[in-house]
Order: sequence, then C-alpha cells, then structure tokens
Amino acid sequence: MAAHIGTLGFAFRDAALTSMFVVAPTAAMRDSLQACRLAHPENGFPRVLLIQVAPEEIHVAPALDGALAELSAAFITWLAATYPCQVFNEFGTDVSAALEPAP
Repeated sequence: MAAHIGTLGFAFRDAALTSMFVVAPTAAMRDSLQACRLAHPENGFPRVLLIQVAPEEIHVAPALDGALAELSAAFITWLAATYPCQVFNEFGTDVSAALEPAP
C-alpha cells in the first residue's frame, strides 16, 4: 500500500500519525507541509489528498480540485480494482458499484 501511495503526486508518511499519508501536488508543497507537520502536528492536516491506512480499513479524504482530484480518483479506482473492498462516501452510502468498469 505504502509503495503505491508513494507513486501518487508528492507523498510523505506523517511522522506524528504514521498511518497517515499526505499527498501534495508539488515537491515544494510536500516539503513545506512536511516541515509544518513536524514542527506543529497539533495544527491538523492541510486540505490535500489524505490517505489513512489501518489493517481493516482505509480512509481517504480526497482532494476536490485540480491534479489532486485526479490523483484521488485514481487511488480510489486502483484500490477498488486491487483489493476486495467496499467504498463508502462521507454519508455512509456504498458507492462501490460506481467504481466498477462499464460492461
């Protein structure tokens, strides 16, 4: 999982919450966000693609704008195609069928 997430944009594993991966659109933003998280982890996470990996579930806070929106969609599509899983939106609605390729 970590290896694939590392191929998305410019990603890093958060030092304070090691189950969380932060994906930024540029190397400069990644470096800045990583420095901010190291200095002040209590300030929370930025509005970028966030992926939290736990043994039984993965939480994705997708980015909604620009290149990160495409990376968010690509990761969720890859996840659903690679692992047997269900995908729920923020309202708890199962949206797995929407990710299946058309016949």
